[in-house]
Amino acid sequence: MSVILHLPVEILILIAAHCGREELKALRLVHHAFLTVASQHLFQEIHISPNSHSFDRAHSVAEQDHLRKRVKSVVYHYGLLEDAYPGFDEFRHEWFSARSSDVVRDQSELTAEVIWNYSCYLEEMDGQRTFDLRIEEDELEDLAARLPHLESISTLLDDVKPFTELHDYIGKRVGMAAAADDYGDGRFPKLFKAVADKSLQKVSARSIQWPDLDFIESTPEQDAKRYRRCLRKLKFLEMGIYNALNDFKFGADEDKDEYMYSVDKLGTFLQEASGLTTLKLDFDELPFESHADEMLPISQTIFRRHWPELRVLKLEAICAHESALVDFLDAHKPSLQTLCLGDIELVQDGEKVPSILTLFQSIRESLRLRACTITGNFTNRIDQAWYVDTEYDQQDCFRDQLEAYLSRQDQRIPPAARDVSDHEIEQYWDRGLHLELWLHKNFSQTAKKDSARQETDLNR
Repeated sequence: MSVILHLPVEILILIAAHCGREELKALRLVHHAFLTVASQHLFQEIHISPNSHSFDRAHSVAEQDHLRKRVKSVVYHYGLLEDAYPGFDEFRHEWFSARSSDVVRDQSELTAEVIWNYSCYLEEMDGQRTFDLRIEEDELEDLAARLPHLESISTLLDDVKPFTELHDYIGKRVGMAAAADDYGDGRFPKLFKAVADKSLQKVSARSIQWPDLDFIESTPEQDAKRYRRCLRKLKFLEMGIYNALNDFKFGADEDKDEYMYSVDKLGTFLQEASGLTTLKLDFDELPFESHADEMLPISQTIFRRHWPELRVLKLEAICAHESALVDFLDAHKPSLQTLCLGDIELVQDGEKVPSILTLFQSIRESLRLRACTITGNFTNRIDQAWYVDTEYDQQDCFRDQLEAYLSRQDQRIPPAARDVSDHEIEQYWDRGLHLELWLHKNFSQTAKKDSARQETDLNR
């Protein structure tokens, strides 16, 4: 201990930068010399959830001058605990049922753990109920007003199966897993409005809904100007709009109009954020059946925008015309350095059949990328379908070679661009490869095999 205390403060700060939140909390309690060092990293980010206890903790940080001046980011977690256990006996039964496959431990240890979890559950439920009595917008505005150096906001959906391994924010804090809260119930617009007067550099709006984008147009002009000014200052924008197609029934004209209205609002949002250097857009995942007519307007709206300083681009779960996607990427080639593509469906435009192969070749020939990442499904729904997964060991797959090829780090064409026999496909599944290129005349055959493989993976 005496040796580390004599290290320069700058070295201690670098060490603390590699510690997680729990390690930083413990480090603050080791010695008073570490208090400032650990606090500098620990309080850079505040996590809140729809819970009065969570907001009270955040307010206690914001009330202390030496802590609030360190806060640079606020993360709003959507998850809620389910009010599903009326008493301890019901809670204990579910707790032990979920852990039936665990390694046998001392019974007294398990009993103490379940009692502790139950007390945390009761406290959390109390905080959720009392939060319903508060005005959420006022709580967020009061918190934001006390954080003078706020630069970043994020929204995140905590949704994991109850009693499983706790990896979400709420679960780690109280010992119980959170459940979905209807994709935020409009909490992203509330958070954005509360911090619109700050000089935000980064906005990460994950797990939001289409109606969440309507707040700029549906507010008084004076407020709308504030929101637009805030968007123009952004350098980093991440948006994850999930369950996009499930929110609309496209058989009804009014739902089609509502959907197109929401897509237009996405365009407005992106257009105002004109100074971006990083843009990440995720629209969940491609449905098993093609919805190109419904999803194509999304890509068309995106491709009409241009960001002169864009360096990092991520596009996931979009349907697009091949030529439009290539032109969009080509327009950003002077600045673009990193590209991430996932779940891409190329839609036929006229008589020309789109090709995943020519798309990749165009990316290689046109762009000068430092890094490229691919994941998910790539298809034209006619005769080409790629399936890329990252769950398996990469030593026997082509994914690394393909990414190196696209970023000009490897001159060799990946050895997957050819017809693959049914026997070879079966071998690929058995070996657990996570990149295949299937050039079949009938996409439905590939889709059936892809579905069967996913079922096999789940069984494993």
